[in-house]
Amino acid sequence: MKLSFQLGPDSITRILLMIIFFLLAGNLISIYLKWVLGFESAMGVVPLFDFDTEFNLPSLYSSLAILLSAGLLWIIAKNEETKNGKGEAFYWKVLTYIFIFLSVDELVSIHNQFGRLIGFLFGSFTYINESRLWILAYMPILVLFLIYFIGFYKRLDKSTIQSFIIAGSVFAAGAIIVELVGDQYMMYHDKADINYGLIYTLEELLEMIGIVLFIRALVYYLIKYTLIQIINIQINFNQSQ
Repeated sequence: MKLSFQLGPDSITRILLMIIFFLLAGNLISIYLKWVLGFESAMGVVPLFDFDTEFNLPSLYSSLAILLSAGLLWIIAKNEETKNGKGEAFYWKVLTYIFIFLSVDELVSIHNQFGRLIGFLFGSFTYINESRLWILAYMPILVLFLIYFIGFYKRLDKSTIQSFIIAGSVFAAGAIIVELVGDQYMMYHDKADINYGLIYTLEELLEMIGIVLFIRALVYYLIKYTLIQIINIQINFNQSQ
């Protein structure tokens, strides 16, 4: 028996969304177990799927998805280097290194150290919790990178830049806007509850979907501008006599 399927933008997107749906279901179950039934662990189910916990399945998936983005960016960079020289490939390589950093950050929370540094240098802030001070450190860096990449954006085709903007906007909506909503919620509540659980669920879900949209855009770019096409995968099952 022969099993054949194509690995292209649509199929990759479907696979990643299926994984996200599985993780989302696990997270919602963990929220129910934790804040409705009062279980802190439930034989490990709560910490394993909780979107607000590090070193578990959701954080591992997010780290690997961002690392996949870095791998695709590197392939594009090497292709650009071959066709047009190192100058055209430079921006793609910089993006590769950024996404490698973000992948590691997603797994070990480097951004929290930036937050502590901001707190050490400038003291406490009345309008934002210490755990979110990393946003104050990352925002200026983000603005500088956006300015730095203006020339790069102009060289991209319209559909690619639109896809990048949509993916980045969805990711930022979760990582910054919903993150701050959760921060403000905790500013006025003594402890986390199920409402806070739903807020950080939305935050992480938007981040995951943003990365999926970015991966989809990168795969389309690869197909459009490189020799890489949709990959046909065939698996043969030999029946013993």
